[in-house]
Amino acid sequence: MKKSIIGLVVVTGFATMTAFTRRVDPNPNVLHAFQSQFRDATNVKWQDRSEFAKVHFIFNGSQVEAYYELNGELIGTARTILFNQLPLAASKAVQNRFPQSAFYDLTEYAKEGELFYMLTVEQESRKLRVKLSPAGDLTVEKRTVL
Repeated sequence: MKKSIIGLVVVTGFATMTAFTRRVDPNPNVLHAFQSQFRDATNVKWQDRSEFAKVHFIFNGSQVEAYYELNGELIGTARTILFNQLPLAASKAVQNRFPQSAFYDLTEYAKEGELFYMLTVEQESRKLRVKLSPAGDLTVEKRTVL
C-alpha cells in the first residue's frame, strides 16, 4: 500500500510539472543529440532555458529528465525510481540507518560519470533529504522539523 501511494505521488508530481510546460522547439544540436541517445523516448516535452536545454520524457517505462548544453552535450539525467530499484547496498544502508521510516521522492541522478540517488526520509518528528551512493554511502543534505 505504501509503495502504491508513493508511486502515485511521484507520477502525479511529474504529470503536474509537465502539464504546464509550453511547446518549445529545441536547439537543433540538442535535438539531434537527444534523438541519438534516447531513440525510443515518448511523451517528449521541452522546456525553454537560456543557458541549457531541459527535456522531460518517458524512456523504458520511467519518467526521465535530461539536461543538455546548447551545443548538444549531455550534462546529466534524472529519473524517478522505486525503492526496490535501488542497488542492494544502497537500500540496505537506508533501511539500517532509518528503520521504521517512510521513504519517497526517490530520484536517480547521472552526471559526469557519477551516479547517485536522492530521497526523502520521513520520521515522526523530522523529514530528511538524503544523498545516497550505489555503495550505500549516506549524506543528509537537509533536515526539516515537522
